[in-house]
Amino acid sequence: MKRSAAPFQLQTQPLPALQSLMAVSGSLTVLSLTLALAAHFPAFSPLLVLSPLGALLAWRCSAIAPRMLRWDGQEWHLYDRSRGSASFSPSPDEPAPVHLTVVFDLGFALLLRADRRSKGWSEPTYLPLSRSTQGPQWGTLRAVLYSARQSPG
Repeated sequence: MKRSAAPFQLQTQPLPALQSLMAVSGSLTVLSLTLALAAHFPAFSPLLVLSPLGALLAWRCSAIAPRMLRWDGQEWHLYDRSRGSASFSPSPDEPAPVHLTVVFDLGFALLLRADRRSKGWSEPTYLPLSRSTQGPQWGTLRAVLYSARQSPG
């Protein structure tokens, strides 16, 4: 008898602490690059004003879009929230299969990579999740990630 994990769904939440950390990291990266350039080539000293631009770019790139991740008992589905509305694209009634890979697992936080199972090429979606934002579904999520068999994609 073959058993599968029970269906469930969860929603990704914005993580302002992670986004702030990425903004600081981006700013420090641009600052260190411009300081290294200015040390060797003094003409590049005016580029030091670009470090806030690095922070802004990192802030915007690390924003987490609201999404819904659903396990139907056989495979994972990922739905993106439509802009300016409370609905998801595609509709949660339509299949949107993805293959999930755990990039890293810290126990209290996970970074998942979702690859769409469509025939065309698409870039992966990264989903940072934390125990504090997922609450009681955290244990179920981890159990399904590590023990459920996904159908081949």
